[in-house]
Amino acid sequence: MITIIEKGKISAYQMGVLMHLATVSTGVLLLPSAMYKFAQKDLWLSLLISSLIGFVMVFIACKLHQYFPKKTLIEISNTLLGKIGGKVIGFIFLFLTLYINGYIVREYSEFLITNFFDKTPITIMATSLTLVCSFAVLGGLEVIARCAQIFAPVVILLFLGIVMLQLPDMEPLNMLPVMDNGIVPILKGTIAPMGWFAEYTFISFLLPYVSDGKNAMKAGFISVLTAVLALLIVCLVILFILGNLTGKYLFPFMIIARYISVADFLEHVESIVMAIWIVGAFIKTCLYFYINVLGISQWLKLSEYRSLTLPVGLLLVILAVWEFPNLQALINFSPVSVIDKITGFIIPVLLLLLAFIYKKFSDGKQNKGSQPQKDV
Repeated sequence: MITIIEKGKISAYQMGVLMHLATVSTGVLLLPSAMYKFAQKDLWLSLLISSLIGFVMVFIACKLHQYFPKKTLIEISNTLLGKIGGKVIGFIFLFLTLYINGYIVREYSEFLITNFFDKTPITIMATSLTLVCSFAVLGGLEVIARCAQIFAPVVILLFLGIVMLQLPDMEPLNMLPVMDNGIVPILKGTIAPMGWFAEYTFISFLLPYVSDGKNAMKAGFISVLTAVLALLIVCLVILFILGNLTGKYLFPFMIIARYISVADFLEHVESIVMAIWIVGAFIKTCLYFYINVLGISQWLKLSEYRSLTLPVGLLLVILAVWEFPNLQALINFSPVSVIDKITGFIIPVLLLLLAFIYKKFSDGKQNKGSQPQKDV
C-alpha cells in the first residue's frame, strides 16, 4: 500500500520551469570556468555533448514513472530491491543528496561573501538561505513550483539584458580555431556539466504529483533544451569577450558583467548577476531540501514530511559550514562530480534495468498463469 504524503499538484510546465531554474541559474557562474579548464575554447562543444545526459535522464525518470506511476525513486528502490536492498540504496541516495545540498549552500555563501559581503560570517549566509528555503518546503511542492514560475520571467529578462549589453564588446573570432587540441580535452570538459544535467533525474520525485503526466516527458525535454540554450549563450558570450583569459577567473560571467558601462550611466550591473544567483540558489536548495525531507519520510515510512524540515535544515547548515575550511577547498573538491553521477545517473539507470527485468518477469508470470488448461 502506498502512503501519499504530498497532497499538492503541479503542472508539467511548472516541473520544467523548476528544473530549468535549478540547472541554469547556478550553472551560468560555475560551469564556464570548470569546462574551460579542460576544453579551453571548445568549452561550448563540451556543453553540447554533456547535454545528452539531460535528455537521457528525463527519459529514464519518465520510464520509471510509467512502470511505477505513484512512486518516487525511494519507493521504487524498495519495490525492486526488497526491504534491505531498498533501504541501502535509499540511504546512499539521501545521504549524498543532503551532502551535495550542503555544498550548494556553501557555494551560495562563498559567492556572496567573496563578491559583495566580505565582512559577513559564513554561518549567517548559510542560515539565512536555509531558513527561507525551510518556509518554502513547509509550504509543499506547490509553493516551490509557483516560486519558480514567478521568478523565471524575471531571471530570463535580467539574463537577456546582461547579454544584450555585452554585444558591442563581443569578438566572435575568439572561439577559433575549433577543436585545435582534438577531441580528448573536449570529452574531459564534459565531466562538470554532466553532473548538472544528471540532476534531471530528480523529476522522478515530482512526476507522481504532476497533474498532466502525459506532457511530462515533453516538458522535461523542453526544459533541458532551454537550459542548454541558456548555458550555450553564456559560454559563447564569455568566450567572445574574455577569450584566453576565461580560465583565469572563477566566476567569468560576473567579471564581464562588472565591466559593463553604458554612457557612464548604466554601471555596476553585477548586482543583476547576484540576483540571478540568489534566485537560482534558492530554487535549487529548495528542490534538494524537498527531495531530502520527502525521501527520508518515505524511507522511514512516516505519514508526513513537514516535521523533518527543521532537523534536516539544521543538519544542512552544519554541513555547509563545516564541510570545507575555505573557498579553495570548496573549489578543489573533486568528489562532488562523482557524487552527482551516482545520485543522478548510476542509481536511476540501475533501477530502470531492474524495473525492465521486473516488468518482463511479472508479465511472463501473468501470461503463464492465464493460459487455459488442456483437457485430459
